Amino acid sequence: MSVSVIGRLKFRKRREKLFGDGRPRPMDRNAKARVMVYARALMRRTEAGKAYGPITAKALAVLEALLWGFHSARSGLCFPSYEKIAERAGS
Repeated sequence: MSVSVIGRLKFRKRREKLFGDGRPRPMDRNAKARVMVYARALMRRTEAGKAYGPITAKALAVLEALLWGFHSARSGLCFPSYEKIAERAGS
């Protein structure tokens, strides 16, 4: 093999990674309320000496902002910016 062939094999152009819309999940008010109840249950302390569970208060605030502020119940789409999420979650 020549040097140019080895060079081409070594530095082959990689394929671009594209992220699409994913699978939107339409959720009615009851489904959103169930998600929040489960999240609040996970926020409770699970270990002695620990002030919170697997979900912190800030994570719960972000989830609440995403579900109730940005998630479209009809289409299931949710595309807010980081700044808007922080603004709604009070961070």
